[in-house]
Amino acid sequence: GEGDVLPRVGVDLSEMVGRLMVASAVAFLIAFIFYVLLTFMGTFNTMYLNAVLAATVLLVLYEPLQARVEEQIRRVFFRERFDLEGALADVRRRLVHTLHVSEMSELVMTALDKSRRVTAAGLFLRDQEGTGFDQIGAIGEGVPARIEVATARMLLERLEQSSVLLENGAEEVRSRGSSGRRFEAGEAILTAAEVLGSLKAGVLVAIRDEEHEIVGLLALDDQRARDAISPEEIGLVEQLATQIGVVIENSRSYQQMKERDRLALLGQMAAGLAHEIRNPLGAIKGAAQLLADPVGGAEVDSANHEFISIILEEVDRLNRVVGAVLDLARPGDSSVVPIDVNSVARRTL
Repeated sequence: GEGDVLPRVGVDLSEMVGRLMVASAVAFLIAFIFYVLLTFMGTFNTMYLNAVLAATVLLVLYEPLQARVEEQIRRVFFRERFDLEGALADVRRRLVHTLHVSEMSELVMTALDKSRRVTAAGLFLRDQEGTGFDQIGAIGEGVPARIEVATARMLLERLEQSSVLLENGAEEVRSRGSSGRRFEAGEAILTAAEVLGSLKAGVLVAIRDEEHEIVGLLALDDQRARDAISPEEIGLVEQLATQIGVVIENSRSYQQMKERDRLALLGQMAAGLAHEIRNPLGAIKGAAQLLADPVGGAEVDSANHEFISIILEEVDRLNRVVGAVLDLARPGDSSVVPIDVNSVARRTL
C-alpha cells in the first residue's frame, strides 16, 4: 500500500540457499553420529539405550555443529558477506575504546573499504544548528559534503520508521509506472535521495542518540550489481550505526568533561593571579597614601596631589576588576529561593 514506502525485502535467494545448505550439512552430521552410536554401542536389543545416548549427544552437539557448519559454508560460498561481517565485527570492537569522532569515522570507513563489499559510503553528522548533516568520512566518488535537512526531509521522515533501501524504492516506482499507476510517495523519496549523490540507490541508515533522535546518517552502496545488499547485511550496518551513536554520545560527554576541567583550571589560575596582583596593588596604594599625606605636615603642591589622586583611583579600579575576576572564578551558589521579580527588575534598571 501507499503506507509501505520502500519496504525492506524479506529473505533473498542467496540467504535461502545458505540456510538450506546449513540445514542439509547439519542433518548429515547428525545422521552420521546416530549411525556411529548404533554401530558401536549396541544392536536392536539395546535400541532404547542407544536412542537415549544418541539424543543426549545430539542435544549437546547440535548448536556447536550448526554454528561451525554455518561458518564454514558462509566462508566458502558467501565470501563477501563473511568478509563484511568480520570487518564490521572488528570495527565494533575497536569503537568501544574510541572517544573521538574523527578517529571513529576513519575506523568505519577503513573497515568498509577493506571489506570490498561496497563501492561508495558516506558518514554524516548533524550540525549544532540542526539544519543539515556534514560529511565526516567517505569512500568512493560522488559522496556529497553536506546534506541539508530541508531537501532531505522526506528521507528523514522515512528513516524514523526504519532504514531505507533506495534500490527497492526505485524498482517499485518502475514497476508501478509500467502498469500505468503512480507511486507518488516513492517518487518523492527518490527525488529527495538525489542529495545523496552516488549513494542515491544504496542503503541509508539512521544514527541515533540516547533520546532516539537522529544525530547522523550512514549511507553505502555497491554499484557492481543489483540487489547487492541483502537484509541480513542491512542488519549488520544497523548494528554498526548503533555503535557509532554510542561513540558520538561518549565523545560529547568527554568534551563536556574536558570543558569543565578547563574552566576549573582557569578558575584556579584566576584566583592565584588575582592574589599576586592584589599584593603589589596594596603596596602601591599605601605608598601613594603616604605621598598624599607626608610626615611632618608638609604641603603637597596641586600638580603632585592630582597625580597621587589618579594613582589611588586607578589602584581602586584595578582592585575592583580583580574582585570581579575572583567572583567569576568562585563557585556559584546553586540554592534556589523565592524572589521578587519586580525588585530584581528595579535594581537592574
